[in-house]
Amino acid sequence: MRKILPSVSVAAVLVSSLASANEKVIQLSNSDENWVMPGKDYSSDNYSKMTQIDATNVEQLRSAWSFSTGVLNGHEGTPLVVNGKLSSRAR
Repeated sequence: MRKILPSVSVAAVLVSSLASANEKVIQLSNSDENWVMPGKDYSSDNYSKMTQIDATNVEQLRSAWSFSTGVLNGHEGTPLVVNGKLSSRAR
């Protein structure tokens, strides 16, 4: 019984920490200024209510920069934006 009690306590702390982190991700994803998951949010519909880019100006978009890593394929990442900071994670 003594071995089980510490394990249960550790599990409770981990679950509590995960729930707190999950709530923060949900809170951040509710803002269109943040893109905290590859699909924007848990619905993963990649939808944003932003209106700066639309059907009348999308053809004017151009690449701002690029960087060659030497990898020819399979090296893609989804950019994530949290509190105005852009990051990308490799898949």
